[in-house]
Amino acid sequence: MERTQNSETLSKLQEELLSGNLQREQVLALLNEGTTPHRRGQSWLPALGVFGAVVCFTGLAVLVGQHWNELGSLMRIALTLGSGLIAYGVGLLLFLEKDAKVFATIAFIFSMLLLPSGLAVTLHEAGYNLGLDSCQLFMAVTLFLAFIAPAVILRSNAMLVGAIAAGTAVFFVATDMLVRGIAVPQHFSEYRALFTGLFYVALGTVLREGEFRVTSAGLYTVGSVVALGAGFSLMQWKPNQNIVWELLYPGLACAAIYGGAELRSRAIMVNGAFALNAYIIKISVQYFSVSIGWPLTMILTGAGIVGVALYASNLYGAPQYQAANTNDA
Repeated sequence: MERTQNSETLSKLQEELLSGNLQREQVLALLNEGTTPHRRGQSWLPALGVFGAVVCFTGLAVLVGQHWNELGSLMRIALTLGSGLIAYGVGLLLFLEKDAKVFATIAFIFSMLLLPSGLAVTLHEAGYNLGLDSCQLFMAVTLFLAFIAPAVILRSNAMLVGAIAAGTAVFFVATDMLVRGIAVPQHFSEYRALFTGLFYVALGTVLREGEFRVTSAGLYTVGSVVALGAGFSLMQWKPNQNIVWELLYPGLACAAIYGGAELRSRAIMVNGAFALNAYIIKISVQYFSVSIGWPLTMILTGAGIVGVALYASNLYGAPQYQAANTNDA
């Protein structure tokens, strides 16, 4: 329906331009006066709001910390959990207003900073042991449900980030509970990190269209760093090196470069290139440090960087060049 209305509006505008009732300069002036300043004026608001929320949270944390021993249980809960719930409710109300979504995001971020500590304080004051896995799992699941609802219903990027963080906590706590009391598999933490990074990249691919494009880009960056870092850690160093992962890792790095090209993600491509170069340096230091390894490493590293730069230039530069030629024609 919205696309049909847009088409009708554009058709009417074209008719007015062709009939001479409306001049091209008038349309351009309207766009420059109405759209460009609005966007320029608001482009810095989210970043400023996030900074303000963090500063406010820091100030509240310092203030409460200074007088923590003087406060009773109810006051501690009110200042932490209560403040977080108020910010959460304000964010929900503001998000329903079309022109207040920036401020709603700020309120959501403030609630995301307060609710975890508020929930922990509430459970501690109620006599629960926060060190228990069951208690940590309850907190993580509660926060996930609180953040995922507005993320899905209201399409809020801020709440989606909080839901992803809480969901990651659920995964780590649940897997800790599964191996509790049994022999922990070797490199268990590294494999969990590898799975988490790959899941972030997959989730970013699912979310790359629509309102969650910003979150998708962040997932690509964080996911590729975590996955490639975990894979690098799994290789280990001599004399405990893992031969299997030393053979697999270049494939993982090359897959990141190719996948970044297919997904049009510079972050994944660059991280893959750095990972491949780090692998070359590691292998050279480990096996060829007293031979031609260092010069060969420099040659291969430089060639790899140049190759990735040329590939990225062809991938991202060519469409712009073609578009420019089309406009000139």
